[in-house]
Amino acid sequence: MNYFLGDDTVRLQGLLRKAPCYIDLMLDERLLGTMDHFLLPNCNNYLLNSSEVIEIHGGETAQPFHIDDKIWPTSTWVPDRLNQFNVMVAGTEFTAENGATLVVPYSHKWENPLRPPEEDEIAHAVMSPGSAVFIPGKTAHAGGTNTSGEKRRAIVASFVLGWLRTQENHFLHNTPEEIGKLPKRAQQ
Repeated sequence: MNYFLGDDTVRLQGLLRKAPCYIDLMLDERLLGTMDHFLLPNCNNYLLNSSEVIEIHGGETAQPFHIDDKIWPTSTWVPDRLNQFNVMVAGTEFTAENGATLVVPYSHKWENPLRPPEEDEIAHAVMSPGSAVFIPGKTAHAGGTNTSGEKRRAIVASFVLGWLRTQENHFLHNTPEEIGKLPKRAQQ
């Protein structure tokens, strides 16, 4: 898995328990409005799929381009249905030199969504701390190469159709008592 996740990339999951302020991102009305628009047409409710900090260290090579929706078999059963939607918030400056996420706009419309992108099709998600990039589950993307020697940190919130199994098992990260103290929307 290091080929895909990276030898010099650190990931921390279970943020709802480890960083109580994560709920502010998870329940941000702008974020939820986007999820309502893109996910609710395909389900009654969507779920927090994963909560993660991704830190790309200096010297890390680019991650292979991938499409997150491919992890569920529904991507082949119903190829036009969006299974998940991710938001990546910059925790540090995102630059081309420190591994800014690479996104391939319009790749969700490709006949062969797994073909390697041409260089002129790739956009670098260059952004300042607090800015965000939204990545639908059918859009090709990858962590970039970090040649700067500095860490690039992102905070990720991923949501999935409510009838699919989430990547992160939130029942293992949080006790029923902890969940009971959260706002109703977070409990859902």
